[in-house]
Amino acid sequence: MKLRVVFAALCVLGSLSLVFFIKLDPVQRLVRVQKNNTMKQRFSFHNQDHEETTKAEKTPKTSGIVQGLTMLNYSGIKRNTSKVEISQTVKNIKSRKFVARKNLIILSPGRGGSSFLGALFDSNPQVMFWFEPLRIINAKLYEAAGVQQRKELKMNYGKTCVNLIDSFFKCDFSNISRTTLSEYSNHTFRRWSKALTSGYLCPNKTLRFLPLSHSLLKKTCNSYKHTVIKILTSRVPNKTLQSFRELFQQQNGYDVRLILLVRDPRAVIYSQIESVKWIKGSYRNSHFRSNVQGLCDTIEKNIRLGLLYPPPWLKDRVKVVRYEDLAVNTVGIARELYTFAGFDWSRSVDEWISAHDRPPTNSDRSAYSLYRNASDVIDKWKNAPEELIRVIEDVCSDLMDMVGYDRWINRGK
Repeated sequence: MKLRVVFAALCVLGSLSLVFFIKLDPVQRLVRVQKNNTMKQRFSFHNQDHEETTKAEKTPKTSGIVQGLTMLNYSGIKRNTSKVEISQTVKNIKSRKFVARKNLIILSPGRGGSSFLGALFDSNPQVMFWFEPLRIINAKLYEAAGVQQRKELKMNYGKTCVNLIDSFFKCDFSNISRTTLSEYSNHTFRRWSKALTSGYLCPNKTLRFLPLSHSLLKKTCNSYKHTVIKILTSRVPNKTLQSFRELFQQQNGYDVRLILLVRDPRAVIYSQIESVKWIKGSYRNSHFRSNVQGLCDTIEKNIRLGLLYPPPWLKDRVKVVRYEDLAVNTVGIARELYTFAGFDWSRSVDEWISAHDRPPTNSDRSAYSLYRNASDVIDKWKNAPEELIRVIEDVCSDLMDMVGYDRWINRGK
């Protein structure tokens, strides 16, 4: 009987305890459960929680690209690859930055030494060099039959030039007409470029050069790391660097720098008169002074725009070089220009300089010879009539002061 009473009492107490436990909220029940665990169990639970927290902190946070790589099994990543390994793969992919094609414009007045400078880049097997490509476009302005046609060509000249240079820089020649390509194919300037007279465009050196085509030019251009274009200032739209703004701001996958080559205006003018006969007539009339003024003002304005007060799109992308410095220290200045352009130096450039560092012989003597003697290059203009020198020094005094050319007449011979 006593056992039955005790058993009944225990059942009642058990029922009351069960009811009380069920009525507790989830948090209280959890606490009660945890309190009923042994010390070892409690320690194990908290330690595991700490380890999981630490792992979460140490594991790099996965971005959308990581999750995408995991889902798409990108680049050979296996499904069971750890997140740490995937994260490292992402870093490797992000580190592979797109390298834009580095291109260069050489700008100079006629008889300023740009052919010599251009050859220093043409001699590099990594460079595709274009010698005066704007000449053909510019010539059409003067060959136009009618006034209306000439007017239309002038209106579109700037855009035409920029589009042409852009095609050269991005190795896409599809927008150049077959007529224009034919003119480039047959023009004598083509011979000033090794890229246009060798390789894909001249597979058999004993035969004539192949005609230029869109596909051959693209194939040739893509086989070189850089494109260099030599342009005379007189053929630049409005004769200003501002015309190249679109090229510097484009998003077509290339980077462009510009070298502004400057030469003593007395040497430039005297060479235009004496060597190539571009300037005719008396240097005593106002028309001559006006031409000299235009040449020097253009150079001065471009120096101010590109070097002294450059807009954001032109900042640190223009370098002014004196031709006289290049003639005296050819290797040193050339290496400096290669660094500026972002090009790798080549031993072939050293070899070209060594071969041309001498006075021209009778066989290669011409107004366009690339063989140079430094002293002749620098001092030849001093053979000009004193009156001519005086006019140039008077008209171009601001430019001479800016670039560092001393007047000769004022200080005496």
